[in-house]
Amino acid sequence: RINTGYIDRLSSLQYIYDYLLFDRPSKGALLTNFNAATDNGAQHPRILASAADFERIRNLRETDSYMQKVTSDIIRTADSDCKATPIRFEYQDDLRTTTVGDRLRDRMMRCGFAYQMTGDKKYVDCAWANLNALDNFPDINPGHPIDTGSYGMGIAIGYDWFYDAFNEEQRANIRENAMRLHITVISEGFYGRSPVRGGPDGNINVIGYYNKWISNYNAWVNGGSVAMALAFMEDYPEVCSDMLWHSIRSWEYTFKNLYPDGSWVESTNYWMIVARSIAYAFSTLQEVYGTDFNLSCFPGTRETGPANLALRSMIASYNYHDCGSESSYANFPMAFLGQYFNQPELLAARKATLTKGYDSRMPNNSADVFDALFYEPDVTLDQIKTMPRVYTTRGLELFSVHEDYTKFDGLFLGAHGGPVSFYHSHNDNGDFVFDLNGVRWATALPAEDYNSSLSASAKYRVRPEGHNTITINNGNTLNQLSNTYAPLIACEEGEGGAFGVYDLSDSYADADKFLRGFYVGDNYRSLTIRDEIDLNKDNSEIYWFMHTQAAAQVIDDNTVIL
Repeated sequence: RINTGYIDRLSSLQYIYDYLLFDRPSKGALLTNFNAATDNGAQHPRILASAADFERIRNLRETDSYMQKVTSDIIRTADSDCKATPIRFEYQDDLRTTTVGDRLRDRMMRCGFAYQMTGDKKYVDCAWANLNALDNFPDINPGHPIDTGSYGMGIAIGYDWFYDAFNEEQRANIRENAMRLHITVISEGFYGRSPVRGGPDGNINVIGYYNKWISNYNAWVNGGSVAMALAFMEDYPEVCSDMLWHSIRSWEYTFKNLYPDGSWVESTNYWMIVARSIAYAFSTLQEVYGTDFNLSCFPGTRETGPANLALRSMIASYNYHDCGSESSYANFPMAFLGQYFNQPELLAARKATLTKGYDSRMPNNSADVFDALFYEPDVTLDQIKTMPRVYTTRGLELFSVHEDYTKFDGLFLGAHGGPVSFYHSHNDNGDFVFDLNGVRWATALPAEDYNSSLSASAKYRVRPEGHNTITINNGNTLNQLSNTYAPLIACEEGEGGAFGVYDLSDSYADADKFLRGFYVGDNYRSLTIRDEIDLNKDNSEIYWFMHTQAAAQVIDDNTVIL
């Protein structure tokens, strides 16, 4: 068990709470209610969206300029998909085929959407060429289970959104591949019987990674599994109702990583994967059953959109831990979360991201299918102003400050503490990024190469000196102690500024006390960082690290000007 500080998400009391909170339908009820809701499976589409949803979008784009832009962006990309070579089975490295699965999923969503908007047969032909290519796949690489989530979502969307466009022979081919490649393998995996060995040499074994693991794996796999179960339920009722039952139960473990305030500790890139997968599952369950079975009620789930938006500026996201920065002010899952939880601030931020609505210097971003499915015409850009200027969360121990969410040149500070050791963690408690006047002055380095053979302690980007934090008597091992926790112990906000203080004492062996404070002052236009350290070893060596892409001029031993 990792040290999650004062947050015990796996206690016996928590399991009792889960039992009381979540609605856990029986397999029989899932099948019976599916048949009632879909006319025994005759209703298509039903994965993510319904025929009525697409009709709404077609009507809106006749009069709404934003919807016109969104649909045009998606259709333009779908046209490029039609010109691309169909997918083929190939490894991108020694373990993963994820890019192929992602390619199938994204093509099916874009071409499926374009077909629903236009009825053009070229999108049907593209979908069939890619789905039929699965005939030549030996498997969908279940040895790296997240690949199955992407493939599954692609197969489910392709089958469902093109159902009426395919002939029965084509549908039968897709059903057979769905059963051979995904449904049989994943459903068996819930019983620990799946032959999930992967990689080109077959030596990777990750049985059980998606069942109860509190990580992005759980969300990624189960997002695809929910969609596959409900796309093929009428064809394989026994196995699909069983897989759906297990997926709904397995989903409960994902939300423990959002507990209690919505931050995702693996980092912002992985949050996007999780939020996207939540959208797949919740929207599909709602389309069929009219409920998400109380999965959305777990503490931190409703809060996760605002918590992630607080980690972003118009320059870039805060890429703490194992993560590259994103140029999207609000990425596409925000559209779903904003609509689902009635949070117009998220919809406003996403709309501004696509239209550069707050400043013409905002990066270019293209629309996603989510932007059409979850669009609310009444949302205005100024509704982002309901976001708190100072935002904190437990778990990640986030402390962020925005001078003004609508101001490109405004101050932004993002910092974190929390657990030192967990999946995708870096040795970076006390780290921060800082923007002012349209420049990221303190920047975080991107993720480390997944395929590097170096140990974690040998990787600069994992070590404390690869982040904007401190080392004390640094050596060959990681300087921050494993399985420790750094809480945010103080935070206050005022008219002219704000501050937050972290207690990093437990994370450093050679310090009896280590407090790191961030003070934003001068009417939210300046940042001061104060470190108070009580050492327990004479003649200790301390290094203070900050990474920047700005030109640095060393003035003296105590002063650097950027």
